Amino acid sequence: MSGGGTYNQGQSCTVTATANSGYTFTNWTENGNVVSTQANYTFTVNSNRTLVAHFTAQTQQYNITVSANPTNGGTVTGGGSYNQGASCTVSATANSGYTFNNWTENGNVVSSQANYTFTVNGNRTLVANFTAQPQNYTISVSANPAESGTVTGGGSYQQGQTCTVHATPATGYNFVRWTENGSSVSTNPNYSFTVTGNRTLVAQFEGQSYYIAINSNPSNGGTTSGNGLYTYGQQCTVTATPAEGYTFEKWTEGGSQVSTNASYTFTVTSGHNFVANFTVQTFEIVTNINLAEGGTVTGGGTYQYGDQVTVNVVTVEDYAFRNWTENGEVVSEEKTYTFTATANRNLTANLEYTVGIGEHQAMTLIYPNPVSDKLTIEAQEAIGNLEIYNLMGTLVYSQTNCAEKVEISTSGLQSGIYFIRLTNDKVSETRRFVKE
Repeated sequence: MSGGGTYNQGQSCTVTATANSGYTFTNWTENGNVVSTQANYTFTVNSNRTLVAHFTAQTQQYNITVSANPTNGGTVTGGGSYNQGASCTVSATANSGYTFNNWTENGNVVSSQANYTFTVNGNRTLVANFTAQPQNYTISVSANPAESGTVTGGGSYQQGQTCTVHATPATGYNFVRWTENGSSVSTNPNYSFTVTGNRTLVAQFEGQSYYIAINSNPSNGGTTSGNGLYTYGQQCTVTATPAEGYTFEKWTEGGSQVSTNASYTFTVTSGHNFVANFTVQTFEIVTNINLAEGGTVTGGGTYQYGDQVTVNVVTVEDYAFRNWTENGEVVSEEKTYTFTATANRNLTANLEYTVGIGEHQAMTLIYPNPVSDKLTIEAQEAIGNLEIYNLMGTLVYSQTNCAEKVEISTSGLQSGIYFIRLTNDKVSETRRFVKE
């Protein structure tokens, strides 16, 4: 303020009132009475005066800023612009899973009431602090395949708690990974994490792999199949097929018998080295002679498959070798018959008595030959005795005291080669015919 001082009577005086910041000039008063509403008040001095300049405080506005910590902990209201001296109430409402803790300003607690009321006298920045309530979540664990291992660690946990799940493989299995909704989350069988929600974890296991090796003994005794890589618990079938001339004997491992079945099925729980054992087949070669007194045969006995066999016949005087037969069929016309042993055989050396052959030709007409139903024999004199032998040397027909002509029914004979022996007191003759 200015203008006060000593003045002469009648002199003009001007008093000036200047408001400070935050205030406005209201009026000049004297003895409580308003004498002017002008900040610059001019008057004529005619006496002493005591003037008072009145000022009024201006209305001041301040900003009240509110926020939540953490931001998802709850909601806050009441912030905004307020006049100085106004009453302000800020409110904090906790979200589900949280509780209100306090209001702070610049890190200092200013109220523990969710609804905080104060008089505004300046700008303020208030923070509503919330604390998360303990939330329970379920951790579910399982094994795949179910029999491949055991899992532990599942259960109910509070939010923020550490959970460790454990996977232990069963015999024959390896742990691979933990998955959730088909996606891998860890390859550690002991998986630790902070619980923030429900989880469904699956421990993935895989069967251990084993190699099944197989061999043949002897190597040319046969073939095998079924070797390869198998998973623990898988069914494996190894098969042995003997080569020609061999017989499957047994499966062995480390010299010990494991099966006598050519197809051996087992459950794989470890690696194996199996040997299919084959035995070479043996055959009996039996030799016979139709006329025991006519000679001897050699070469019969036991032979292994593939062996060379030689049978031989030695005739005595008055007997001649005709052929070797088997089951009535001629197999060789050589005295010394050589063949490879591939089966059991029963061979007969067929001989004929030769005394008188060629000395008399009276009994040589035999017809028809080959014969179907009836064989006719004609001679110029009585035939005498008649005998018919098959290739095995077995007598199949005989007749005595035969006349010059004989007719024989052959319908009862099987098809094949036969020998007919004709004898009388003068001559002996053997002839051959074929039965159709």
